[in-house]
Amino acid sequence: MQWGGGGLEGRNPPTALMDNDCYYWIRYAQEMVETGKLRVRFTWLDNTPEGREVHWSSLYSWLLIGAGAIHSLFSGEGLVKGIEDGAVWVNSALHALVLAGVAASVTFRAGGLAACVLVFFLAYFPGLSWAFGYGRPGHHGLQALGLLEGLGELADPSEDTVGQTMAD
Repeated sequence: MQWGGGGLEGRNPPTALMDNDCYYWIRYAQEMVETGKLRVRFTWLDNTPEGREVHWSSLYSWLLIGAGAIHSLFSGEGLVKGIEDGAVWVNSALHALVLAGVAASVTFRAGGLAACVLVFFLAYFPGLSWAFGYGRPGHHGLQALGLLEGLGELADPSEDTVGQTMAD
């Protein structure tokens, strides 16, 4: 199969991602590596010609940098290119880790059958599958993870926090 005009590009097709946000996150992570800054505070990627301030957390950019480092380790490519290639699978890996953590936690609290049912539901629930989708790196999976954690605490708060107030 040939991509574009063939040649070198035919052996290494360009990355096509599922959402516009993906390209922003990849570029933020690449910029952090290129400039050595710990976070991106301004971008020229949109609001042309003035650009705009960036107020997002850098956690997801650091996750992409980690994925890029792992990809670069195995591919031999530079870190900036590794971020782009590693970003394709990072949310799928994060989803697998979330499912493993949920399985362990629910097995400990409610048993194996409950864990199997919940993990099956979480693995195939369309909204979560999209948030953690392959080829869709973005912050939505982390937001879903935070919501899942909050719902888990509401469903089964630990004994040491029941009845406590902020003043305690």
